[in-house]
Amino acid sequence: MAGGEVTFDLFKKVTARRARPTATDVPAFQQKECCFSLPVFADLSASDDIYRNDKHAIQAVYDSNLYSDVSIFIQKYENGAWVDKVELSNDAFGTFYDYGIVSDADNYYIAFIAEFNPILSTFGVGTYRFRYKEIDFAALETETIYPFEFCLKAYNVNLVDKTVRFETYTDGIAGDVNSDLDTFDYRPLAEELKGEGWLGQWRLPNSFFGYNKSSYNREFIRYQNGQEVWIQNEQIESYTWNSGQYPALLHDYIKINVLQSDRIFVTDYNSNNPNIIKDKAVNASSNYEPNWQYNNKRAFVDVEFTQEFQNRRKKRC
Repeated sequence: MAGGEVTFDLFKKVTARRARPTATDVPAFQQKECCFSLPVFADLSASDDIYRNDKHAIQAVYDSNLYSDVSIFIQKYENGAWVDKVELSNDAFGTFYDYGIVSDADNYYIAFIAEFNPILSTFGVGTYRFRYKEIDFAALETETIYPFEFCLKAYNVNLVDKTVRFETYTDGIAGDVNSDLDTFDYRPLAEELKGEGWLGQWRLPNSFFGYNKSSYNREFIRYQNGQEVWIQNEQIESYTWNSGQYPALLHDYIKINVLQSDRIFVTDYNSNNPNIIKDKAVNASSNYEPNWQYNNKRAFVDVEFTQEFQNRRKKRC
């Protein structure tokens, strides 16, 4: 695009106070790997089955004093190039909030909860991504590419094996993946969605959620004869998530978009999982420490979780 600028941000927030660096401002060897492909699935024969049809939410906020219009396009990779398949204008492919429908003072939001079932039905299997087109008041057009691609396939039990899907709900103010100096306010979007918060959904490849174990907190009373008798016995159920080998950028998104969300629900699709984990409400209970190795820009991580609902408590009458 002549005179345009292409960046790879999710939380695109442009202010008059501070100019943020773009991809072209950072030397190539210092840039984080972008455009990691995430698997997504849809089942055209069971469009109402939420476990067989994936979603993914993108959201951005702009200074309305700088940008007159922003739009979102669904792109598909065809014949060696990215092709605009549709400019979003309604809810045909998910829940769409056009530029300025949700606002907070001078901040205008644009957001989209993509549903891959109608995308599959209309455009077929393939690799997809999303791009923002921005027009400022000088009629200069720029674009921002969402930094993850999506490999969309028809749902198949063999293909979804070895994946874990996190569904999150977020309200309040969170950090910005791309800048230590910025934040992202989810409150206007959460209020518009009128639920537990702004929806997020991430299907993560080559990962496993399980290995449940229990720790016990026991309270005792000691009698004069030295006998100790428990009066309360509480079981804390916990789980471990083993990730695939992911680039730094995806780790950053998981740390903020998943682990710092208000509520987390997990569904594990591993065929060799001895337990059925379906919409399990959990809380992260450990640090996030990827196993980085020299000369490798991707890393595994193990994260501990506890059940959100801990009702396995026994009291003596």
